[in-house]
Amino acid sequence: QLDEVVMFVPSIIDWLRMTTPQSVPKQLITSAQESRFNSNSVLVGFALQTLLQVKQGFDDGISRDMSAPEIQRVFDSYDNRVWVGAVLHIFEFAETPVITPQVKLALLRTVVHNPSELDKLKKTLKSNLEALAHTALGELCALIMQTCPNKRQIAEILGPYLLLDNTVTDRKARSAASTIFRTIVENCYTLFDIPENSVQVTMSRRHTQTRTRFHAQQYLRLFFELRDRKYLPIVDSLFQYHGFVDIARGIFCKYFMLPEGWRSELISKQKSGVKMNWFKPKKIFFLNEETVRYPSASKLPFYYKPETEHTSEAEHVVDEIVTSEKSYFDYLRTFVTSYANEVTSIASGSIGDEAAIALGLTVTQVDLMFGKRLNKIIETIDKILVKLEVLVLVREPIPSVYNIDRAGVLADIMTEVSTELGEAYKPYNKYYAQSAGMLTTAITHTAIREPKARKGSKQIADHIFDDYKRHLTFLELWQEISNSKPLLKGLRIDAILIKPVHRFPKYLLFFERLEKVVRKEHGVEHPTYLKVSKAQKALKEVTSKINDDINRYNDMQRKKFGEVVDGAALMRYTKPV
Repeated sequence: QLDEVVMFVPSIIDWLRMTTPQSVPKQLITSAQESRFNSNSVLVGFALQTLLQVKQGFDDGISRDMSAPEIQRVFDSYDNRVWVGAVLHIFEFAETPVITPQVKLALLRTVVHNPSELDKLKKTLKSNLEALAHTALGELCALIMQTCPNKRQIAEILGPYLLLDNTVTDRKARSAASTIFRTIVENCYTLFDIPENSVQVTMSRRHTQTRTRFHAQQYLRLFFELRDRKYLPIVDSLFQYHGFVDIARGIFCKYFMLPEGWRSELISKQKSGVKMNWFKPKKIFFLNEETVRYPSASKLPFYYKPETEHTSEAEHVVDEIVTSEKSYFDYLRTFVTSYANEVTSIASGSIGDEAAIALGLTVTQVDLMFGKRLNKIIETIDKILVKLEVLVLVREPIPSVYNIDRAGVLADIMTEVSTELGEAYKPYNKYYAQSAGMLTTAITHTAIREPKARKGSKQIADHIFDDYKRHLTFLELWQEISNSKPLLKGLRIDAILIKPVHRFPKYLLFFERLEKVVRKEHGVEHPTYLKVSKAQKALKEVTSKINDDINRYNDMQRKKFGEVVDGAALMRYTKPV
């Protein structure tokens, strides 16, 4: 796809020429010397993806004029060092190379001894390069000519980089490439028919002079790329609803570290009088590409407490909903990772047939009771929690200028995911009555023996995952595991498995309460009330579809078997032969 963005190279170079031309030589050398997976490559990737989106946008009515505001915003979104890396990335990795192997070979065969040979070199470039590639190379050479005082040094680096493969180490070949490229640069005006004292400016200088040098969103994307990739999709939403300092505080409270690129901006804001009692630069970890250790989890703040106390009841309800969803997810995930996966493994014979027999459940029975359907719910909730992180990471009220508050954002998210939630919960709820009946039957026929040793939960946990677990029934395994997990301690298996069944009724209760509170605070004409009502309606529709699906399934069983097949019958059908 890099072929499609070659057309942007002249405009990128114009941007570099207009902003900080004095830094171009160093940036060119640094970018060429670093590997393709250098520390800047993540942001370069983001920049190139943005250009591809702009290219696609041309077909949707975006102006091809590089001075258009939407195009200017693209160039304004990244540092100059990123755009330098993007240009070299396009030259090196485009599927149809800007400088093809045939052109490289033709140039290396061209020996320039005197000015009269320039015509031969010009003909070689003109006849072998595509029009876009010819313009791109010409603009790059003109940029070097205009900004780099030491052209020999640049040629020694960029010549082999552009004209040879990375694997070529022969000194003569590298020297020839450097010589040819230096000649092209020093005679670029003649070779590419560029007016010597003119610069093609396609964007507003006034806009350039006032552009911000700080790109908080790009640094946060890089932070998540290195630290927590699943949150990359919410970067734009965070900055859409919250201020930079509030986001920084939320990131700090979650990770006890901050993006390296934010350091100077945060220090500047603190010096200007912005209230930031939590920010102590000398004691905070700043994440960059060379970070090899992270703060201990024990040092992470337990809970983000807003500096602005919530006075709105709706804000408290929103916090209650998102906290409840996170707690619910933690229960299910802990149950599956600590117990259900272990039971499935033992039932499948991973530690021997003796252990599988002692367990008292077959693989089919385990899957029917707490298998793939429960895992699907957990995967879906995990995706939703990523979206809800916009409300969790920063718990400050959203400024009124956005004409939306946290309740409105929550309602939008739940409306968006309601269908996906329904698809995840529908199979589980449909078969729940049978799986619960199977569990009850299995519990009735399983005796629990006294454990052999109780010296502490950690020792027990270590013990059962050794030889001891080979002789445990599924109930004894649950007893040992649940005692070692604070979230599960004191709970029964059926109390965990019924939670997904109760979840949609709980959503409806939450949003019924939120709807009343928002109506009381804002009235029925407020955008937030309309959003909450829409979310409430969507959740009701999904709940109705789930119930209809259960009824159809039961009717099908009555028609086929004369009755609804209960869990006890399924236990008989799925017992070992």
